[in-house]
Amino acid sequence: MNATYGKGLYAIKQDQKHFEVRVGYNLIRRITPKSEEEYENIQALLQSDEDLSDWKDEEGNNIISDSSLLYFFDDEDM
Repeated sequence: MNATYGKGLYAIKQDQKHFEVRVGYNLIRRITPKSEEEYENIQALLQSDEDLSDWKDEEGNNIISDSSLLYFFDDEDM
């Protein structure tokens, strides 16, 4: 399955093996889940309307470093 999830200026692209977090054409992070369960958990997070600003990798670092860009196109800001 290939999918793209738009979150403000960020786009998260998904294929059968990994997820890519991009700003425009720039690749910010590539995430390769270590198990099918982890893959499905990430996919479920992206499909929900959860707040991705606290989305962390296994070392505890924010996957989306500048969370303010997640809300660039929100209606409240216009």
